[in-house]
Amino acid sequence: MLLCLVVQSCGSNSHSSRSYRTIGAALNKSYKLTNSNLIVTYDLARIDRTNCIYSADLGLIINDKNYTKSYIHKFKINYKSPLVLRREAEKKIVRIYKLLLTLHQKYHILSSKKYQYVKRVSRMDLTKIDSRSVLSSLDKIIAFVPAMLPSYNANITSKYGNRHHPIQKKKKFHCGLDLVAKPSAPIYATANAKVIFTGKQNGYGNAVEIRHSNNLTSFYAHLSNIHVKTGQYITRGQIIGHQGHSGSTTKEHLHFEIRVGKNHIDPYDFLRSACQCR
Repeated sequence: MLLCLVVQSCGSNSHSSRSYRTIGAALNKSYKLTNSNLIVTYDLARIDRTNCIYSADLGLIINDKNYTKSYIHKFKINYKSPLVLRREAEKKIVRIYKLLLTLHQKYHILSSKKYQYVKRVSRMDLTKIDSRSVLSSLDKIIAFVPAMLPSYNANITSKYGNRHHPIQKKKKFHCGLDLVAKPSAPIYATANAKVIFTGKQNGYGNAVEIRHSNNLTSFYAHLSNIHVKTGQYITRGQIIGHQGHSGSTTKEHLHFEIRVGKNHIDPYDFLRSACQCR
């Protein structure tokens, strides 16, 4: 069993924006710091002290007013200097471009323009650039790549590939990952996207499919409920439903897939960085 401990950003666009504005105003007032969304999203102040690409408690920060206040308090305790933010931004840049290049080499997920930009970044001397500006540009790319875990503090209980089917009791190919978080856990969009399907689907029960780019989609199944509508544009970390056991399943969990075109691929290739960051 693979243990993946990471918090995803969640909530509606307006809720997220309000939290970022609250934190941004506090950081600018006390420290004259701009780009607060980057500081929070990527934990540039080293509040969590992890090697994750994203801030480990981002979902709590942007959805819970009390936690937003708690984050600001922790920031005051842990923040050292702008140099810390710069150095951490440089580390995040490296982690992001390595992930994007690896994924593109295998699945060709980036446009030619984006790929060339990421390659240029990989050759930069990061000590001689405005690291937060470059991180901001990379953020606009990775925000559409499903590299965040779809649930908080989840165990991967079944991997991609051949397995013994728990209901059919025979060997069968498993097209995604099964993740188990706390009961009725919120399920988050793993990247910015457009919702292209909501509803019941065969043995998957309540399901949501979202398109991140022309050929890259993610699929979420066995939900207890659905919080988004077909045609809706959603952002990385937005709640799309809750973990459930609708459809053919023996227990509550999330079945999660990533597809390139019509082809299923191993979602762990995208989530590996999130699962192994601690």
